[in-house]
Amino acid sequence: MSLDLTGEAFADDRIRCLDCRELRRNGDCLAARERRRLDVSEYYGHGATDVPWRCEFFVAKPDAADQRSGAERYPDLYAEYETKQAERNGGYADRWPTQFTIRSARDTGARTELAKIVDGFGDWMFYGHAADDATPALARWMLLDLHAWRAHLIREGQKTGPYVERRIRREMRSNGDGTHFAAFDAKSFLGEPPLIVACSHPEDMRERISGAPEDDLFGLANIEPAEFDTRLWHGPRTQP
Repeated sequence: MSLDLTGEAFADDRIRCLDCRELRRNGDCLAARERRRLDVSEYYGHGATDVPWRCEFFVAKPDAADQRSGAERYPDLYAEYETKQAERNGGYADRWPTQFTIRSARDTGARTELAKIVDGFGDWMFYGHAADDATPALARWMLLDLHAWRAHLIREGQKTGPYVERRIRREMRSNGDGTHFAAFDAKSFLGEPPLIVACSHPEDMRERISGAPEDDLFGLANIEPAEFDTRLWHGPRTQP
């Protein structure tokens, strides 16, 4: 308990960096280092790690009685940070318009969506970005064929040799809360089999259509421009 300016007792909800799993041994903040926190430099360290304060990026240590994250403890702070970042960077949809993510690991060892999809579960995946304002709408979305996704990863894995170029762009990232995800760039996949069934912004993908079938993300190299959007909105091509 603490006392306010009037002498009344109140519950102190502040935390210390020393109690946060994001604190590195050198005093740096892992959330900043992994660029999940963009309001400070990647080498940011709070300095006074034993001073109580409020941080929306707090991650409790495994043995802590209260496992709530900073976003759960201080929702107003986190909402304010998200709003500022959306204004500064245009939101995630504008920063990564052709990227989709799949949860790939948990620190607990629990099975994730990536493992299930790799094992053959799922036919389609809908991936979208919420609008930045309060409107209940999607800013961007894409519908992916998971059978095609698995086929592309299998073929990518079959490439061997010291000079083989990996075409599919992907990276592994951490959420800082004990979960991790894989991020894939949809535009780095070949056109056969078609990965994208439909999407909200086909103009962003149109540049991939160069006329060569193997470089055609939607299988639309020989389709007239007027038919382009129709093909995207009415599902995949009939499979043999």
